[in-house]
Amino acid sequence: MNILFFANPKSVHDRKWMQFIANNPAYKCFLISRKIHEDFDSKKLENIEFIKPIQDFSILRFWRSLVGIISIYQIIKRNKIDIFHIIYAEPNALWAIGIRLYKIPMILTTRGTDVLKAIPGHFKRRSLLQLIIQKLYKESLNSFSAITCTSQRQVQSLLDLGIESKYHIVRTGVNVESMMKVKDRKLIEKPYILFPRLMKPIYNHEFSIEALSLLTKSIKEMYQVIFLDKDSKEVSYVHKIDKMIKAVEGLDFLFLNRINEDELHDLYKNASLCVMNPVSDGSPVSAMEAMFFNCPLILGPLDYDSDIFGSITKLESWEPLELAGLIEESLEKSNGSKPNTKKIILEKGNRSIEMERLCNIYHHISRL
Repeated sequence: MNILFFANPKSVHDRKWMQFIANNPAYKCFLISRKIHEDFDSKKLENIEFIKPIQDFSILRFWRSLVGIISIYQIIKRNKIDIFHIIYAEPNALWAIGIRLYKIPMILTTRGTDVLKAIPGHFKRRSLLQLIIQKLYKESLNSFSAITCTSQRQVQSLLDLGIESKYHIVRTGVNVESMMKVKDRKLIEKPYILFPRLMKPIYNHEFSIEALSLLTKSIKEMYQVIFLDKDSKEVSYVHKIDKMIKAVEGLDFLFLNRINEDELHDLYKNASLCVMNPVSDGSPVSAMEAMFFNCPLILGPLDYDSDIFGSITKLESWEPLELAGLIEESLEKSNGSKPNTKKIILEKGNRSIEMERLCNIYHHISRL
């Protein structure tokens, strides 16, 4: 079966999905990306044929969109593509407008912000351009043979927009096999609180810092606070966060550069507490990784899927004082002991199982 992906090769999650499929000899994989992602090193993905990137779908420059649709059609015909799989809905889903020309099944994967924030945002505006965008999104989203979402909340968001499709929950999942091999070693000697999300405004580190400033003196002295991704390309945001955190009196703070997967797993395994409070989220891999290592975890006041995150401590509001209280309460409660959340991830967050589910969807829609 020949699969054509339209995805972002710079996205870790996109790469993991594509690489899993490409490693299976039953599939031959091809990749188109947006023009803005063309500087990616193709050697980081194996068994995937890279095709020249295309410009984003444009309503104002409709001729550019027409050229893009024709280019995709030619790629499909030339490579005898069986299934066209678009990953991340905004703006990529708009290429489904050409499905009558492509004449093959199409599948869409949503990640979270794309259908929770970005696309619904278009439906809140009433200019002529936005009304056209709404119509195109409705038509394109209703054209897919199947839509996979990483959380139930994403499904509901699309239903609220009037998108009727065959929905499937396929979570990004975690690499259980790799994490099983993590050795028992400590990279940090002092007990620490881990904030694992990357340095981007969506991950709301400012809120975390406000809460950290309210911790008691004894907690600040006892625990080190660890942030990651100091070498992020979001330079101005990193500078802002670094300045804010250094202004918190008495806090023992460690700001690490981006680390590799093995080092991150070591940090999860030995953390006293893991905290993340993005303003928008799907089924976060970082949270599932923490849960695999039975690390105590606090999440923000978002509508996370209860079958995975139902037992996890969650904020009820965006109040820094509430987060500070939950941090202190969680540290006091754990006191050396850890929750048993690994079982949940083995059953519902195993990437191998989730990717097999995706393969089953491929074979089902190819017969329609």
